[in-house]
Amino acid sequence: MTTTVRTARRRPWTSRLTPAAVAASLIALSGLFASVKFRIRDPLLSVQGAIDSQILIELAVWGVAGAWVLAEAVSSDVRWTLARPRHFGTGLGVLALFVFSAAVATLYSTSPLLALVRATQWIILIGLGAVSYIHLKQRRDLMSFWLTSRRVLLAFAVLATVATFAFPFWDPFHVDFGGAARFRWFAMAPVGAGGVIGVCLVLAMGTALGVEDPLFQSRWGRIAKFVLVAGLGLLLGATKSRGAMIASVAAVGVLFLTYPRAQARQLAGLAAVAGGGLLATGVAAPLIEEYILRGQTAEALGTLTGRTDLAAAALPLIQDRIWFGYGFMSARAEFLDLEWGAGEAHNMVLGMLFSRGVVGLSVLVLLVVVLARNLHRTRNLQRIRTEPMGVESGLVRELKALATYILIVGLVTEAISGAPGIYGIVVLWIALLSDRLLDRELQSQAGVP
Repeated sequence: MTTTVRTARRRPWTSRLTPAAVAASLIALSGLFASVKFRIRDPLLSVQGAIDSQILIELAVWGVAGAWVLAEAVSSDVRWTLARPRHFGTGLGVLALFVFSAAVATLYSTSPLLALVRATQWIILIGLGAVSYIHLKQRRDLMSFWLTSRRVLLAFAVLATVATFAFPFWDPFHVDFGGAARFRWFAMAPVGAGGVIGVCLVLAMGTALGVEDPLFQSRWGRIAKFVLVAGLGLLLGATKSRGAMIASVAAVGVLFLTYPRAQARQLAGLAAVAGGGLLATGVAAPLIEEYILRGQTAEALGTLTGRTDLAAAALPLIQDRIWFGYGFMSARAEFLDLEWGAGEAHNMVLGMLFSRGVVGLSVLVLLVVVLARNLHRTRNLQRIRTEPMGVESGLVRELKALATYILIVGLVTEAISGAPGIYGIVVLWIALLSDRLLDRELQSQAGVP
């Protein structure tokens, strides 16, 4: 009698914890803990650098990330590359310049302690990116890095939603100053929760239109993927965060339009026609009133909920220090006294001008140009599906979608001009992975397998 032993096929990206996967986890968790708020705190306490239990947890997570970077930096294979910056790509290089400008602006910040903490976090983040780049270049572990990054954020979205509804004292449907009930995770501002949910929604769509995830390839996996996308869409709508909703629609549109299969483009076209039909027939009027106006007058909406008034009030101050600004994170203190107590610039360009002046804004523009150039130069990979997982081509599509998201959200939030939260890790992903994809593109042109 013959006994057949059936062995499971091992997948390297799920069967072992690679250095790239560890780096991806630390990057994602660090950004999340810099964005998530578990309690409402007086903004003045943040400006003064007051420490409480939540801040201690956040600092502990970033401390672990920093310790891992230092441990990796002293290892022989990583130390050799770190000592030769020319081995890094232009995306990471310009992002490092952006972080350096924040560190310099800390020296003259009006909120020195807060600026020091946030600048240190940016330095740790760029360190994580540099170590990740070295591991990805040595081991070609893009799949492990990206799947881990995406899974951590999607798992957090599920857990945060369950916890918020399980403990009602977090008040999941917070009533804002305009009288609109808006969903939020924990004690986050709805616009902040909307920003994180929007990123998670784009990543969830990426499991179908970008890099395919083995977790969602079975029948139950496909059902879970549908539930996840639908749930995130509902949560994003419940936040009534207009900027995040528009950015998410645009980002998902990029995923559809760049997907190589004609069916996806046809579906995007049908969705556009259906949306136009709803607007034309007036069926969408109640939705516009509920989710776009949020009970506000047309005049209030015309000022982008006071953002244009805030910019008008800040411009005279910016002109006084036009070249170098008031210092990193200074907008949080200064803007509390302007208009409606904003506590931040609520616009990436305005935040950069106020905190780092024209010089800092120039670095931001250079970063955008370099990252856009990197993504454009990987266009050949976007057309290729050389393997079932299509990791390179799918990753290009997802990075382009995330870049679109950041550019739009930056119009209504400070985005990367302040703390390195969820938007900071997205920009790091774009810089790090576009550099690595560009390396792969150059290798393919040279005939390197």
